[in-house]
Amino acid sequence: MLGKNLKFYRCPSCSSGDLGLEIGSQTDDKWIEEGEITCENCSTKYRITLGLPRFVPEVNYADTFGFQ
Repeated sequence: MLGKNLKFYRCPSCSSGDLGLEIGSQTDDKWIEEGEITCENCSTKYRITLGLPRFVPEVNYADTFGFQ
């Protein structure tokens, strides 16, 4: 993910757009591979894994996929 796109995200828990970003690893072209997004309003934390922010709780992540 690109850090400049953080302004387009909202916290799924409280709908706040006031989000902080902690970068774990980043490529030379500013692509964030690993890190964490934190809601400044409710303090909920969301991981960034393989460049994708994970806004779904990890325990329910598989449940979001449909049956085929």
